[in-house]
Order: sequence, then structure tokens, then C-alpha cells
Amino acid sequence: MLIELMYKEFKNELNITSENKVIRFFSILFKLIFIGLFITLEVFIFLSLDKKITKYSSYGSYDFLIFFLFIMLIIGIFSSLIKARKVLFNKLDSTILFTLPISNSTLVFSKIIFIYIKSVLLNLIISTPLLISYGSSRGFMPYYYIFSLLYPFIISLFIIGVTLILLVP
Repeated sequence: MLIELMYKEFKNELNITSENKVIRFFSILFKLIFIGLFITLEVFIFLSLDKKITKYSSYGSYDFLIFFLFIMLIIGIFSSLIKARKVLFNKLDSTILFTLPISNSTLVFSKIIFIYIKSVLLNLIISTPLLISYGSSRGFMPYYYIFSLLYPFIISLFIIGVTLILLVP
């Protein structure tokens, strides 16, 4: 039942109900192109600022990375807070799910997993390219890249925790 509830959330989020497959295909293609261009622009801006900061201080570059990741953490918290308010307090859920034999804990848990997955995807798009480009420009060891891939999963747990604390009035 948990998988079906998460599928319902993703279906509502991605608006899969459209009948025309060509429109859906071009919509997904446009989103993928936009994400690729965003990652390219993000890494280019980060590396150009990183080179300028490195001229003045070698430690400043690391501080800039930490500052940038902190800004992304704050943006992730606010983004998850907005998404959680929409998902957890959806007024249409009671009319649809009232007749089904679903416990409240299963419903809330599926919505929290949905928010966590959205947060992981956001961090994979934003933070991981920065960490990988920083590591490749410095020649770091391979374990750094493994951490760069695990970073979105770890930081998203923190983001969801803070979001759920701020969500309760």
C-alpha cells in the first residue's frame, strides 16, 4: 500500500494524467535539457568564482564551497517546507483515501518518503555536481567522489528533519 500511495503522489506531482504522449515526451525532454543546462551553468559559475578566490587564498576556496553548500541547505529546507505543506495538508486526500483501509501512519510515512525523494533529487542536481567539480579541480582521492554521491542522501535526512520540526505549528 505504501508504494501505491507514493505512486499517487508522484503521479500528482508529474501530472501524468495528460492523454497526449507526444506532449508528455516533449515536456520530459524539455525538463531534462533544462536540468542539463542548469548544471552546466552552475558548475561554470562555481569554477570561475573558485579560480578567482584561489588567487587570494587557498583556504578561501574550501570556505566558499562550504558557504555555497550551506546556502543550498537553506534553500533545500525552504523548498521542502513548501512541498511538505502541500503534500501533508492536501485537502483532497481525505475524500480520496477516506474509503480505503489505510492507516494514518502509513499515509504520513509515504508522504514523508515522497518529500525525502524530492529532496534527494534536488540535492543530486545542485550539490553533487559542485562537489564533483571541486574534487576534480583539486585532484582528490576516489573516496571523496563516493562521499559526493552519498552527500544528497545524508543531507536530505537533515533537511527532512528540520522541515518536519518547522512544519508543526
